[in-house]
Amino acid sequence: MLLVFVGYLTGCTKDEDNPKPTSPTTSTDARSYLVGEWLCNEVSEVFNETTYTIDIQLHTTVSNRIVASNFYNYGFENSNAQFEVNGNQITIFQQNLSGIDVVGNGTIVNSKTINLSYVVNDGSGDDHVTAVYTKVN
Repeated sequence: MLLVFVGYLTGCTKDEDNPKPTSPTTSTDARSYLVGEWLCNEVSEVFNETTYTIDIQLHTTVSNRIVASNFYNYGFENSNAQFEVNGNQITIFQQNLSGIDVVGNGTIVNSKTINLSYVVNDGSGDDHVTAVYTKVN
């Protein structure tokens, strides 16, 4: 009887040593805070200062990209610029948006502000642009 009791004691462990399994946590996309409507205050060599809205969504297949609709105030249907996001750095890689070439870069300052610098060319020459995106919602 004593052997059975000793075996019972050595087979027991504290609950902290054997934590209960938990259900897997769902991973949140690190870019999700960028999704939504943004106000763009853009300063262009061609158009001077312009303010308009941008809609940012996650790229559906490339995990480090976002898509900005109405980029350069060129229309929500015509200009879905793709940005690569790496930490707080943004790269606007060379792309053509319905006849305009764009390239540039930027910085995510915080969850409500993005600073960008880019060059746009519609065939008539380069337009050097700086922009500040401010999150609306």
